[in-house]
Amino acid sequence: RIERSVRPGDTAARLGGDEFAVVLTEPLTPEEAVGVAERLLIEIGKPLDSGSGPLYTSASIGIAFGSEEESLLREADIAMYRAKGHPEIGYAFFDPQLDRVAVERSERIVELREGIVRSEFRLDYQAVVDLDRNEITGYEALVRWEHPTLGELPPGEFIPLAEETGLIVGLGEWVLTEACTEATRLCQLHGRPMHMSVNVSARQLHHPDFFRHVTRALDASALMPNLLTLELTESTLLGSDERV
Repeated sequence: RIERSVRPGDTAARLGGDEFAVVLTEPLTPEEAVGVAERLLIEIGKPLDSGSGPLYTSASIGIAFGSEEESLLREADIAMYRAKGHPEIGYAFFDPQLDRVAVERSERIVELREGIVRSEFRLDYQAVVDLDRNEITGYEALVRWEHPTLGELPPGEFIPLAEETGLIVGLGEWVLTEACTEATRLCQLHGRPMHMSVNVSARQLHHPDFFRHVTRALDASALMPNLLTLELTESTLLGSDERV
């Protein structure tokens, strides 16, 4: 359907998942680009026969102009996210002024992905104290990002973005493994059982490998399962799974 909507000589390709790209090779005006976008929206919006009734789908289209491949694709992607906020139109142009925040968001996503690969994260452990007995009963694992240029960043600076992009799954698995390993060490240090609390987001909770991630972390650390507490974040309780 997408290929039928573009002109001879243009290129249509699937980037992955539900993302596609169309490269218009001839010089064209913004009006002509809008014409292509509108044809795409009409074609994609036609019903699909599922055998049990028609199915309808829609699209959000970002439009960018330029000749530099990498920046052009990034700018079109940024414009596409703005188009998602205006479904009644279905498309949006990249605008350096309007999309400044989106550009920064895009750059931070790249940094976040690279930070996970480069092991730029560490855990702080906040003690949980029983006030009646005046003793430590466990710890809560708190992740920190040691950003190479911005310094230490608290969870609020990157966890929402990690949840939105799905990077929280890999990061969360690392947190589980590190926290369980530290919990075993703390049990030995205190000479008695120590509970470890780890925050879990909606994206992790609904991931098909989540149970395997937890089991693997417990097995690798030899931590008793009853000493691990999984705390649901606010985003989970507020129903962020609708965005998963």
